[in-house]
Amino acid sequence: MKKYYIYTSIVALICLMLGLAAGIFVGIKRGVPFVAQKEQWTIGIYTGESPFTFDPAQNKSNPILRLKM
Repeated sequence: MKKYYIYTSIVALICLMLGLAAGIFVGIKRGVPFVAQKEQWTIGIYTGESPFTFDPAQNKSNPILRLKM
C-alpha cells in the first residue's frame, strides 16, 4: 500500500511539472504579461471630472510615458 502512495505522488509531481512547463510555453508564445520575456508598458495621462468622462491631458504634445531601452 505504501508503494501506491509513492507512485501516485511521483505521477502527480510529474503532471504538475509538465503542466507548469506547458503553461509557461503557451504564455511565452501568446505574449502573456509576466511570462513573456519582453514587456512593454506605457502610461497615458488623462484628465476629467469623473472616471467615465475623460480626455487626453491638455497642453501636452504626447501624453504617453514610455520606457525607452
